[in-house]
Amino acid sequence: MSFWIYEGDVTVYEPNGHDDTRNRRLVDGKAGIKSFELVIGEMGPQGYASAHAHQAAEQAMYIIEGELRVRIADEEALMAAGTAISIPKGAVHEVWNNGEYAKFVVVYSPPKN
Repeated sequence: MSFWIYEGDVTVYEPNGHDDTRNRRLVDGKAGIKSFELVIGEMGPQGYASAHAHQAAEQAMYIIEGELRVRIADEEALMAAGTAISIPKGAVHEVWNNGEYAKFVVVYSPPKN
């Protein structure tokens, strides 16, 4: 097992229900971590994650670059780089890009995969 994971070495995938979104699962059970999963995501100008909820996992996001509009339950806000977002288990949420490239970190606990 390696303790170092390089973003460029990780397979890119587009999550179900997302458009113009590319994710890389950096830390999960394959890395020996059992209690959380860490993903780096990128959303292009047409990026969108349709309304959904994670019934079995809490989720946190941290915006590294760009802006994302986020709706959680009945609250909506424009989130810019340097902002963290907490999404409780079971909370319906959707995310869309505000028109430019965006990069962010996502953490799930427990891991989704």
